[in-house]
Amino acid sequence: MKKNNILLLVILVLNILVSCSKKNNNNPSPNNSTPVTNNGQVTTLAGNGNKGISNGSGTQSSFNFPTDIVSDILGNIYVADQGNHVIRKISPDGIVSIFAGSGSSGYADGTSQNASFNSPQGLTIDASGNLYVADTGNNRIRKISTTGIVTTIAGSGNSGSANGVGISAEFSFPGGITIDNSGNIYVTDMDNDLIRKITPNGTTTTFAGSGQPGSSNGAGTLASFYMPSDIAIGSDDYLYVVDAGNNLIRKISPNGLVTTFAGNGNVGSTDGIGINSSFNAPNGITIDGTGNILIGDTGNNLIRKITSSGTVSTLAGTGAIGSFNGSLISTSFYHPAGITIDQSGNIYIADYGNHLIRKIIQ
Repeated sequence: MKKNNILLLVILVLNILVSCSKKNNNNPSPNNSTPVTNNGQVTTLAGNGNKGISNGSGTQSSFNFPTDIVSDILGNIYVADQGNHVIRKISPDGIVSIFAGSGSSGYADGTSQNASFNSPQGLTIDASGNLYVADTGNNRIRKISTTGIVTTIAGSGNSGSANGVGISAEFSFPGGITIDNSGNIYVTDMDNDLIRKITPNGTTTTFAGSGQPGSSNGAGTLASFYMPSDIAIGSDDYLYVVDAGNNLIRKISPNGLVTTFAGNGNVGSTDGIGINSSFNAPNGITIDGTGNILIGDTGNNLIRKITSSGTVSTLAGTGAIGSFNGSLISTSFYHPAGITIDQSGNIYIADYGNHLIRKIIQ
């Protein structure tokens, strides 16, 4: 297996951060959300800041390295609570519960807490409210129905890159996941340095990437990635990939042409246009209704914003490690990872290092 040392850290969600620093939302209809502005206040939605698996209201609850986060049209928030091996649910009134998973590392399909996961990292949600999970440690893609029934839709559990139908396919540490309006699922297959596609009938293919680490642009398998960690789809059906190992944000056209959308490949926090900007181990992505992209810039402890034309700015965070709430320019994070936006334009962040769920109220 390649990149063994990094991949041990992936399972703890320090995957790219630790190796580089010396982490969709992927709502199926991003055009329904309010555009992101640079005005707002950062608050703590849930979590007491200590590692744990307590349920309860708001800050009476606890998490263990939350990595990704999505919202549904009813205002519920779902969190991949990776260190606890569960998927958590936060109701609109702030009550935290376990939606699926036993709390122990394992692999089992079943209903709600009778199912088990192994370090789940990525989440997305379809138009009907079904969740899809990149079950990273199990090398599988799982589905959770609205009633909490967990099934496996792709992946044998073996580490590999074989294409095929259902459980005959193979993944190696799948990370980010998103779904389009036709029901096609796209997965960042991190250890394979690939972007995979799963059709509604369960057929897995390689959509982009050569399988060798690199940063080459090109069509389909002529392109290369290095530990891509998350993925989102825009209203124009273009995919946007957090290419964490390369410190880049990549763009993939519907026909598979890969280009670099933002980042110069160097570790940094420079704002600017396109490749004049820089990131540090980014590890989360979501898109608002007008095409603005939000990035959990994990290694920089920042939330970054990229306009549809490619202009990168810092939306929130001082860059210092902390959990201070307040204005966008005064707040602090500790390795923010997954990020999502709700129908009203509020932003939610899986603040991994703080074991918190943060909210930006616009």
